Amino acid sequence: MGKSTLLNALVGQKVSITSAKPETTRQQILGIRTYPDVQLIYVDTPGIPPPLKRSRLHQMMQRSALSSLSSVDIIVWVLDRTKWQSEEERWLAILQKSPVAVIAAINKVDKLSNKTLLLSHLAELSKRMSFLALVPISAKKGTQIPELERVLQQHLPVAPPLFDKDTISDKESSFFITEWIRESVIRALGSELPYSAAVQLDIFQEKPNIVHLAATIWVEKMGQKKIVIGQGGKRLRFIGKKARLDCERLLGKKVFLQLWVKIKSGWREDDKLLKELGL
Repeated sequence: MGKSTLLNALVGQKVSITSAKPETTRQQILGIRTYPDVQLIYVDTPGIPPPLKRSRLHQMMQRSALSSLSSVDIIVWVLDRTKWQSEEERWLAILQKSPVAVIAAINKVDKLSNKTLLLSHLAELSKRMSFLALVPISAKKGTQIPELERVLQQHLPVAPPLFDKDTISDKESSFFITEWIRESVIRALGSELPYSAAVQLDIFQEKPNIVHLAATIWVEKMGQKKIVIGQGGKRLRFIGKKARLDCERLLGKKVFLQLWVKIKSGWREDDKLLKELGL
C-alpha cells in the first residue's frame, strides 16, 4: 500500500522503514512535520493481518492499529491504486464504524496506464463510504502530497504544537537503529524470510568519533539462521553494510556494527521477548 513511504514523504525525512512486503510496520510511529504556523503529527500504524496469521505478535500489531483510530483527528486510509481485496474489505468495515473523519489516499496512481479506471474507482469508493476527501497520490514520487497536506490542514482542529519544531518523531535513536537493521534484513532476503526475523539492540556505546553498536537478529529456525548468514557469512555482511550506512546517516558519526544471528523458536508467541523488543 505504501503507508510508510507516504509517512516519509509527509515528514520530509525517513522515519519509517519501507519494503514491498505487507505488515512491515510493527509499532505505531509518530512522524512530525512543523511549518511556521502548522504542526502536523502523523501516526503510522501496523496493518491488520488476516485471521489465520494471528500470532501474539500479530495480535499486538492489531491492537496497536485499532487503538490509534480513536486517538486521532483524521484518518488517512492509504489504498493501492484500484486494488480491492479482502484486506480493504476488513478495513472498510472498521472505518465505517469509526466516528473519525476519513480521507482516502489512492496511492501509486503514477503506475496506472488507464486513468479512466481511476475515475470509476473513485466513484465506486464514494458509494461505499462517505469520505472527507478522495486524494489520488504517488507517495514515492511526491505527486499530490502538497494537496493531501492542504486538505489535512483545512480540517484539523486549532491547537498549540505538541513537539519542538526540530522534532520529527517520538522515537529514540535506538528504535531507528533496530528498524534500519530489520529493513536491511527484509530487503536482503525478499520472500525467503518475510516475517520470522526481529532485531534487538544489545550495545549502543557512543564515543567522540565513533559509535559501537551490536545487535541480535532473532529467527525461529536453524534453516532461517543459515539463510540470514549466507554462504561464508556473505549475506550477513551485506545486511550489516547497508544497516551501518543508514545508522551513520542517522547518528552523524562513523559506526562500528556487529550483528549476531540467534534462534528463538516461537519468538512471535513469547510475551517476554516481545516486550524486550518494544512490541
